[in-house]
Parts: sequence; C-alpha cells; structure tokens
Amino acid sequence: MQALVVKFNEPGMLLSLGSYKMLRHQFSDAKKYINAVVQMKAEKFATQMMLFDASFELGDEYHASTILQQTRSPQDYSYNFRLSKFDHYKGNVDSSIKHMMKAALLAHSNAYLRTAALSNAADLYVHDGEIKKALDLYIQCLRYNSCDFHSLMGLGWLALVHDGNDSLAKQIFMFAQSKLQSPDPLLKLSQANELNDTIAAKQWAIAFVDKASLPEYGDMYNKYLIQVYTSPLHNPAKALLIAQNEIITRSTPQTSAWLAWCLFLNGRKQEAYSVYKQSVSGRPLEGLELYWMGKLMKGLEKGYAAQQFFKAAEKNKYDLSPAMRKDLEKNLSVQ
Repeated sequence: MQALVVKFNEPGMLLSLGSYKMLRHQFSDAKKYINAVVQMKAEKFATQMMLFDASFELGDEYHASTILQQTRSPQDYSYNFRLSKFDHYKGNVDSSIKHMMKAALLAHSNAYLRTAALSNAADLYVHDGEIKKALDLYIQCLRYNSCDFHSLMGLGWLALVHDGNDSLAKQIFMFAQSKLQSPDPLLKLSQANELNDTIAAKQWAIAFVDKASLPEYGDMYNKYLIQVYTSPLHNPAKALLIAQNEIITRSTPQTSAWLAWCLFLNGRKQEAYSVYKQSVSGRPLEGLELYWMGKLMKGLEKGYAAQQFFKAAEKNKYDLSPAMRKDLEKNLSVQ
C-alpha cells in the first residue's frame, strides 16, 4: 500500500496512509504524508485537521493551537472534536465536554460520528468524576449502536472502579474479549483481577503484552505496555526500553513522565529527576502520570511534592486501576 501511495502521490491516498500511521501511533511518519498534501494545497480543511492531530500528539502545542485559531469553524464536527481534545489537555474540562457535546450535535444523522463524540464525552465525565453523566452517555451510545464496545467497556470500568463490582466488570470484559481482536479487554481483565487474584492478573497481563506487541499495532499501546511491565509483570528494564523509544518518536510531558518513572524504577534516580525537572514539572498531566510522579517524588524523598501529585491524581481517581487507587489512598493517608 505504501509503495502505491508514494508512486501515485494522490492526496486522498496520502491522507489515508497518514490516518493509518496515526492509528498505529507513528505520528512523525503520519505528519510527513500530511505535509505532502499541504504542499499540494488540496483537501485544505481535512488536511489541517489531520495536521492538528499529528502536531498535538507530537507535543507541538504551539502549532496545534495555531491550526485551531486559523481554521476556526464553530459549526463543524471535526473542529469541535479537536478543540475538545485541546481544552482537555489544557485542563479546561468543562469547556472540553461542552465542545465534545457540540460535536455530537453536529454529527446530525451520522450515528458513527455521534457515538464517537458522545463516548468521548463520557470518558471526559469519568476523568472529572461525574459518574452518573458518564453512565448515561455510555448507555445512550449503546442504544445508538449495540456494537459500541468502547462504551460497553466504559460501563465495565465504572462497575469496577466506582461500584466495586469486579464480578460484573469481569463479565463485561470477558464478553468484549470474546468479540474483539484488540488487546484492550485483556488489559481490563488484568486490572479487574489485580486485587483479588494476582496470578490471573499476571496471566491476563501476559496475554495483553503478547497481543499489543504485534507489529500491526505499531506503538498504539506503549503507555499501557509500560504500565503492565512496571506493575503486574515487574519488568522495569523492558518498560524503560519502551519509554526510551517513545521519547525519540514524540517528546511530550506525558512521554517524559513515563521515561522519568521508568528511569527511577531502574535505579537511575538522578536521571529520572533531571527528566522530570526539564520536561515534566509544571506541565499538564493526566491521572496515571500524576500518580507516577507522586510515586517518583516520594521515592526521591520529596514528600511535599509527592503529596501535591497524589492530591492531583485523586481528582482523576477513576482513571486509575483498583490497585493504583488503593495505593493512592494509602499514600494520601500519610501526612
């Protein structure tokens, strides 16, 4: 496919290949194909939206923001979807949800686009601790599309981390695992077992690694591979290799946090702290990274900073697995 795209140099084909690279989290490669279409001055709006995606994922916040300012289209689905992503990154959760819900309205009769926006809005509500609103949106998505496994697993996740109903969560994840080829249900099954059956948690984690590491997934699951290698599988050296490769591809506050955490777990404390000071400190992070940075600061005997990160992570506590939540609560109880 790639050879054909290069040979014919057709804008639509180049953008399709760019989308494929984005899906595999190969953002630098994606940007090359998108920029080629930019030079052709074809598919201008679609190209700019994809260029935002690539720039945003590569940590080029300034370029991503500039694209949104230059392509301002308040009544366009794609624009509102991406504006929501940028608002979330900046920590403006209310605005992020508002724009994602507006995107859902602008999807009109396109059920796929509407469900994509509503399920993303549900995810944002989970981040913000608005569980009832998230629940309602996931159910709404399943009414639109009974095969929306993202929303189905969202319900399973709420059963696990909010209701403490790990039995129901496992049933949902097992059903999803029986229907999907993707590694996602395997990771969820590992997390659903981590408090009461560590052997099963490890077995599911191994299954997740085996599938998520297949070539067709590219770098899609690097964050979660690091997560399982640093927890149930206890292989920090492997996690560090993934983090180091990820930072070469895209240097963002998130990927830098992964690298700092992995360096620390491998006994390279000074390097970990240097990465933290240079590329993480003061930058926006999500729940998992906030929790890891709290653990890092605690390990470096910086108790006040550790508590600040733990308190910030608590605001996104439903993003964390049950074992992480338990550990977070333990650390918050220590003043």
